[in-house]
Amino acid sequence: MVGHSEGALFALWLADRLRGTPEAPRALVLAAPPGHRYLDLLSRQLTEQYRAAQSAGRLPAATAAVYIRDLRVVVGAIRTTGKPPAHFADPALASLFTPVNTAFLAQADRQDPFVLARRLAPGLPVLVLRGTKDVQVDVSDIRRLMNGLSGDHGAQRADIPDADHVFKVVIGTPNPATDYPDPNRPFAPQVAPRLTAFLRGTFG
Repeated sequence: MVGHSEGALFALWLADRLRGTPEAPRALVLAAPPGHRYLDLLSRQLTEQYRAAQSAGRLPAATAAVYIRDLRVVVGAIRTTGKPPAHFADPALASLFTPVNTAFLAQADRQDPFVLARRLAPGLPVLVLRGTKDVQVDVSDIRRLMNGLSGDHGAQRADIPDADHVFKVVIGTPNPATDYPDPNRPFAPQVAPRLTAFLRGTFG
């Protein structure tokens, strides 16, 4: 079973649900997987964006501080009530936390990748792939997930050099706004051999 990004969380959840059944996966490949709960991951990404905007002079320090504090309130409200507050300090959040998006986020946030990883069947082979220039899933996510996999699991980690969240090569500093739409960027060449080696080692 292969899951990328959000799909990796679903793969962990499904592996847990299917454990002990004939449909249970015989191996997992988790590509750019989250290692923290969904709202924690989103909160970190938005906080980093606010701080970057402040550093670039696009956002006053006081405003950035208010936005970051309010973000914690938003996360808390969704976790306790399933709904965001009626007002956002940052008006741009209204387009993110729509009713449909909020319902999804509240549901996904209930699944902790670390806890799901701890519950995997003993000895289940797992390959965790991460691009070293992934700005959406950072090394703290991978470390936390690997800690969850550190029990009786055949977990392997492969860091793909210069690869972003979608495992395409990034030259220089990653910028998802311009990198993702660029059709000319090559797929990281290390991914296929690493995946092949994992599958051969697992299934012969």
